[in-house]
Amino acid sequence: MSTATGAVQRTAQLAGNRWLTLFAMTGALSMIMLDQTVVTVALPSMTRDLGLSPSGQQWVVNAYVLAMAACVALGGKLGDRLGRVTCFCLGVITFFVASVFCGIAPAGGGEIWILAARAAQGVGAALMMPVSARIVMDAFAISGRGRAMAVYAGVSQIFLAIGPLIGGALTEWISWRAVFWLNVPVGVLALVLVAVARPANGRDRDAHVSLGAAVTLVSGLLLTVLAIQQGSTWHWSSPATLVPLISGLTIIGAFVVSQWRSATPLVAVRLFARRAFVANLITLGLVQFSLLAAILFSTLCLQDLLHMSPMKAGVAALPLILPITVAAQLGGRWYDRRGNRPPVITGPRDSDHRHGLLGRITSASRLRAAGAGHGHHRLRTRTVVLADKH
Repeated sequence: MSTATGAVQRTAQLAGNRWLTLFAMTGALSMIMLDQTVVTVALPSMTRDLGLSPSGQQWVVNAYVLAMAACVALGGKLGDRLGRVTCFCLGVITFFVASVFCGIAPAGGGEIWILAARAAQGVGAALMMPVSARIVMDAFAISGRGRAMAVYAGVSQIFLAIGPLIGGALTEWISWRAVFWLNVPVGVLALVLVAVARPANGRDRDAHVSLGAAVTLVSGLLLTVLAIQQGSTWHWSSPATLVPLISGLTIIGAFVVSQWRSATPLVAVRLFARRAFVANLITLGLVQFSLLAAILFSTLCLQDLLHMSPMKAGVAALPLILPITVAAQLGGRWYDRRGNRPPVITGPRDSDHRHGLLGRITSASRLRAAGAGHGHHRLRTRTVVLADKH
């Protein structure tokens, strides 16, 4: 009897540990998603307090997204080499320490400070994001992975959606700095849950991490984006724009060639030889670009031109964001029944049409339609990109 009771207790403990692991990974991913949209509503207040330039406003968002995108491949490789849980914990610590530095940025000249801290947040997110999904999958048996991944991805999308509302509420009722302080307790809670759950620290000791390739990718992307971002200010024909643009594109080209020849590439560039992969990746990139631009500039417009409070601006942005989660679920069913072409084609088309309408009138119905267009295609496009046949 005691043996049977002990076995039942161990099974219950393992099940509890799995769910604690899921909560930790979901909280971390939600924190990453939240920081993509929560800052946009706080930007006008940050600009007044820190003295941000017009380009600095955009770089508050771009520094985070660019650093995350440039380092996410390195994060996956480091997770294989150091252990996924180890890499995750390093990412959480980096993220919430960077959040603290964002929250204490000096007033009246803290532009460089806040941009560096936002970039550090992006690096922390890149260390967490690729390993967190694998930790969840390792914690659950195949029969329970679908449910676990639904919680993991679904909850994070909710936080992505309500980011403008949370940012507006914190900015209006407390301070824009509270937007970043919010990450600290979430990060600490994630670390505590991991310490209690003790998920398997899976690793591949033979994994090769090329720091040279990572530096090449980051520098190439940084120079290229810098030139594009500042081109209108520095003038497109000036050496200040052309030199970093040409240098960045050259470095990226060299990176692609080296990765193509490498037996253990940091980025599997050979996938770009597949037309379906490239087409869906371009579609996903363009629509994600339009979504972030719409969120950023609509919230700035609502506060700077229409003189809305941060809270009202956050509420006004919800009709654009919330339909993404709903339309993604409906589009997923369409994908199962009819394949990827209908939703991938109609989603961007509808979204582009509604964004055109936004230029004439900012109404909730237009915002909901634009958000639905984005959500309509996101899940299917990502499914095609991540398909096993690639």
